[in-house]
Amino acid sequence: MAVTIRKEKKDWTCIAECLQKARFVLTCVLVLVSQRHVSCHPAFHLEATSRSVSCTLNVCLISMKTVSRLSLMASEPNDGENEFVFLAELSKHMRKPYVYPSVMPSIAHASGKNGTGRDATMQISLTWKTHKNINVARYRCMATCWDKQSRKVQIFVTSNGSESNISQTCRKTSVERFVNNPTCNLTDEFQSVNSGISILQQQVETLNDSISDTLETKIELLLKTVYHFMGQKIKALESLVSAQKGTIASFEHGFRFLYLMTNFDVVSFSNKMYYVSKVEAPFDLKASDILCDNLGGHLLEVNDFDEYAFIFAYLTKVGGDDFFTGGNDIDRDGHWTFWHSKETVHFMDRWTQPPDVVNGYNYCLLIRLSLDGYTDENCNARGKFVCEDKK
Repeated sequence: MAVTIRKEKKDWTCIAECLQKARFVLTCVLVLVSQRHVSCHPAFHLEATSRSVSCTLNVCLISMKTVSRLSLMASEPNDGENEFVFLAELSKHMRKPYVYPSVMPSIAHASGKNGTGRDATMQISLTWKTHKNINVARYRCMATCWDKQSRKVQIFVTSNGSESNISQTCRKTSVERFVNNPTCNLTDEFQSVNSGISILQQQVETLNDSISDTLETKIELLLKTVYHFMGQKIKALESLVSAQKGTIASFEHGFRFLYLMTNFDVVSFSNKMYYVSKVEAPFDLKASDILCDNLGGHLLEVNDFDEYAFIFAYLTKVGGDDFFTGGNDIDRDGHWTFWHSKETVHFMDRWTQPPDVVNGYNYCLLIRLSLDGYTDENCNARGKFVCEDKK
C-alpha cells in the first residue's frame, strides 16, 4: 500500500521512491536577536528514516516564555519554498499528538510527549506501517511560541528529505511576528485605564478653573440670565440621574458576578471568557442558550484546534464527563450546525463515534471526556453545558 498525503487545491499522491533510508540530525537553539532572524545552538532535533520521521524540541534552550505547540510538516518536490502540508501536531494541552487528514490514518501512527521540569522537551513522531517510500522533498519541524514581550512567533528548521546521510547545523531561522496578538497583558491594560483616569481628572480640573474664571468675570450677567440658571439646574438633575444609573449598573454587575461564581466555573483563553455549568441536569438547548445570552455569550462553538485542545484540557479539571455545546442536527437529521451562528460544526474528524441519524429524534453535540472527543446525545440527556463570550 502506498502512502498518500492529501491537501486542498492539489491531489498529492506520494508513491515515488524518494526517501532512500534517509537519516539526518538537524539541531539548533534560537536566541532572538531581531524581529526577523535568530542565532542557533542545539535545541531542535529533526530525524527521518524511510519509514518514520520525528521532531524534538528542548524548551529550556530557547529564549521564549512559552511553547504552545509543535508541528511536523512535509512538501513535495514541485512545491514552493514555503508550501508545506501539516502531518501531525502536538499541543501543550493534549495528551497525544493529532494526525492531520493529509496523512491516511490506516497507514500512519503518531506518538509524542510533553516533558516537564528538567526534561522540558516536546517530541512528536510519525511512523508508517508500509514498506513503500513516500515522495517527500523536505520536512519542516515548527514550534509556535510566545516571546517575553507576549508576541506570537514561529520558529522552525527545514531539511531536504530526498537525500541520504545528512547532518548539518542550523545557522539562522526565520521568526515571524504575528500582528493579531491573541494574548492580553492585564497589567498593561490596568496601567492604560489608570492613565486614562488621570488624564480625565486633569481635564475636569482645567474645566473647573475655566468655569470659575468665567463666573468671576461675568457674575452679574449670569445672575440675570434665567435661562443659564435653569440650564445649570437641568445639568444637575442629569448628573443625579446619571449617578443613579451608575449605581444600578454596579449592582447589576455585582449580582452577575455573584451568580457566575456560584453556578459556573469561569476561565479565559485568547481574550475570550468561557463558563462551564457546575451542576449536571437534563439539557435544554434553547433554555441553555438563553441563559448564556444573559451572561453576555452563547453556547460553545469550537472554531479551531487550539481552542478545542484548551477547552478539553480545562474540562478535565472541573469534574464530570458530558459537556454540551451549541452543536445540533435539529433542523435536518445528520446536518450538524451551531445553534447560535447557524454555521456548520467544525472538526467533524474529531468525532469518536458516528452520529446517530434517526428520523424524528433531535441530537445535540457534546464533549465526552471518557471518549476523548465529540459524541452525539439526545438533547434532553443529563450533563453540563459550556458558554462562551460573543465574538
